[in-house]
Amino acid sequence: MILDNEFLTSSLEKSADNRLKDIVATIQKEQNDIIRALLDRALIIQGVAGSGKTTIALHRMAYLIYQNQRNKGREDYYMVIAPNKLFLNYISDILPDLGADDVLQTTFEDYALKITGIKEKLKVANDKISYLLGDAPIDEKRKTIMVSRFKGSLLFKAIIDNYFKQFLYKYIPDCDINIDGNIIFTSIELKKLFIENFVYLPLQKRKEQFISYLKNRLKKNKDLIADGIEKEYSEKIRFVKDNINDNEVRQSKVIELYDLRDKEIGDIPVKIDKAICDYSEKWT
Repeated sequence: MILDNEFLTSSLEKSADNRLKDIVATIQKEQNDIIRALLDRALIIQGVAGSGKTTIALHRMAYLIYQNQRNKGREDYYMVIAPNKLFLNYISDILPDLGADDVLQTTFEDYALKITGIKEKLKVANDKISYLLGDAPIDEKRKTIMVSRFKGSLLFKAIIDNYFKQFLYKYIPDCDINIDGNIIFTSIELKKLFIENFVYLPLQKRKEQFISYLKNRLKKNKDLIADGIEKEYSEKIRFVKDNINDNEVRQSKVIELYDLRDKEIGDIPVKIDKAICDYSEKWT
């Protein structure tokens, strides 16, 4: 047997279900590699019907629970989303047999109702199948089939993608980020950055990460901002030196400009925070 994990082996010894023992005894090296794959990336398991996708996925979850004991018992940390309740019933005993008792096993519809608090009953795929196989008028059945085909088409996906892209353009404030009148990020740059980055996050988390990213990037570029201030005051100082003949007045004015320059450079972190804060407040 390729699978030599102590946790899984001991779990099997306690299990009274020979079916599960038979399944694990047939696990191949490639399947074992999937079970033990690192947690730092999304993993998609593909295979033909009956190839063991579900079994391997559940064993992987049990393995990860064993490897991350600090999260064991947190129902919200591990979850199995199955296509329907019949499928859930079929797999419901596998994780407990592997010692993983605290995993939420549900369907997408039930979980969506739970987190949204919606009390209404959703019309799920099984209901649609029952409807199509029932005594509904043929015209209504055809309409249902036509709608389902459209919602499953690439055209419908393109419409949704385009709608969301337009939504994002309206969601992002149409303004620049500037410090002392100097534009640091244009509105176009900001929109492009937001749309192309952190796309894997929900919208609110994406916004938070984006704001944090801008703040860190501005702080890393504070030397460039300081260079701009240096350049501005160098020109002012040169003008004073070239156009004021009185030595005492000229010296006093130059010292004043140096002090103002140093203060502005010292205030850069505060100005960065204010610029980001002002920008954040403009979000809808």
